[in-house]
Amino acid sequence: MLIKPTYRYFKSQKVNQDTQKAKIFVLEQKTTHEEIIQNTAKEMLAGAELIPKTQRVKTLHYGLKLNHPRNVALVHPLLYTLRRVVYALAIVFLAGYPLFGVWIVLSCTLVMIAFGLLEHPWKDPLINAQNIKNEFMTYLVCIFLLLFNGFVSTWTRHMLGFALIGLISIFIVYNGVIMMRRVTRLIKLIIKKWTIYFRYLSLLKEAHKISSKVKESLEDMNKPLYEDPFSSDSDREDKD
Repeated sequence: MLIKPTYRYFKSQKVNQDTQKAKIFVLEQKTTHEEIIQNTAKEMLAGAELIPKTQRVKTLHYGLKLNHPRNVALVHPLLYTLRRVVYALAIVFLAGYPLFGVWIVLSCTLVMIAFGLLEHPWKDPLINAQNIKNEFMTYLVCIFLLLFNGFVSTWTRHMLGFALIGLISIFIVYNGVIMMRRVTRLIKLIIKKWTIYFRYLSLLKEAHKISSKVKESLEDMNKPLYEDPFSSDSDREDKD
């Protein structure tokens, strides 16, 4: 029994064809859009290579990020210097008011912690983590200093003092380990650099030897295999 195709059937077929055409059109547009982006990126890279490189001033502190949106290479040394100036002023002029001096130091430490957590001014993530941990350590030391007051007993002061000494000792060891790790990394890079340089020199020597051998072989190929014994001396002179 044959079933005649209805209007709904033809309409569904047309909708399927239209959706297929739309999918193909979207894919073509997507590929062309990606090609345009790739070509634009290639043109930008080619143009960047043509820009002359200017000599830049290095950072005051080794490892700070250059070309940062908020210029952390300039802001960090400025905050570092201002912080030391505030410390010196607090020690000199607030000797009779230690509580206010500690609060000032706490405020400066909080500013540096916020700056380190928001900006991450160092290129190496390990140095960023070390900087933030050291700031938290300074904050804890200030908290311990606030506890050394008349409201605490003598025995509690002794215990807090030993805890403070232990905490500082742990962070001294931690910073020493980080420094040794950095030093070993730099030593490895220096050794790798010199090994590559000496390898380059050895390859140059080998290339020079190979080029000299090639020249000798070419000269041997240009020489005649034999001389005609029947040719007269006059013919040889004419050839010469």
